[in-house]
Amino acid sequence: MVRSMETRGRPTKYTEAMPGKVYAYIEKCKKNPQGSTRDELTIEQLPLLCGLVKVLKVNQDTITEWRKRYDLFSAACDELLSVQKKTLIQLGLSGAYNSTIAARILGANHGMAEKKNIDLNVKDLPALTITLSEAIDE
Repeated sequence: MVRSMETRGRPTKYTEAMPGKVYAYIEKCKKNPQGSTRDELTIEQLPLLCGLVKVLKVNQDTITEWRKRYDLFSAACDELLSVQKKTLIQLGLSGAYNSTIAARILGANHGMAEKKNIDLNVKDLPALTITLSEAIDE
């Protein structure tokens, strides 16, 4: 008996409940603060895709595949990343999170990188001329 490509391999663990589990994980992160700053700003637990891996008990590649295949799951993961971005910006600026680490995560996960403007249309500078005005005695 020949099986089609769709039925080969292990059956997926994906269920219609998965997007709801992502939203529940986001809410859990919001409700489980890591503490507060001296200004009484609550430090939320940062929602991470690697944290979602533990919650859903699947590997990172599976989450990547599910995001490609299932629109509702993809939207839930997008929400997770949106909350992550907002949290990193707010708490990184306030000093509640290490700003260097926050900047690196924002760069890696959200394409926010420090940009350096380099002007390639700089006019040639005039040559430097040095004139010796004193004679050197031997």
